[in-house]
Amino acid sequence: DLVIFEERLRQNMIRFNKTRRRWEVALTCLVLVTACFAYYVFYDTENVGHDLGGEPEHRIPREDSGQEPISHPHAKDPLIMFGFIVSSSMLAIFFLSGLYRQKLSNPSKFVAQCNRSLRVFNMQFNKEGRGEIVFLRKVPRHFQEGFAEYREQY
Repeated sequence: DLVIFEERLRQNMIRFNKTRRRWEVALTCLVLVTACFAYYVFYDTENVGHDLGGEPEHRIPREDSGQEPISHPHAKDPLIMFGFIVSSSMLAIFFLSGLYRQKLSNPSKFVAQCNRSLRVFNMQFNKEGRGEIVFLRKVPRHFQEGFAEYREQY
């Protein structure tokens, strides 16, 4: 039974780590997209008044009709504004809804929670290597060796 329990702990640890990595990648992408949109919304002054194809938009005619109209200094592309609003809202919802804690913070505490529960039984879940149950010094040596032999046969 102890070997089956150990295997279940190992599988849960692997599943939690995969899930955590996927969510970390998704969060990183969302942060990068939001940062790019924020750059284009707040800092990019070269493309102000130009659509995505580089053509000038939002022209204001000058008072002297002999000169070329100038671009409006605060005109931004509506798609960029929409993208910034959507990505920043998604980022805020991710943190405020508790998804960060549930998907990234809690799985990283899995081994610590296992060890806290196993300490009562003089055991510890070692995540290095294959992820296996290790007995504390209080457990007799012959029992530890017998379990190691049984584990290898299983």
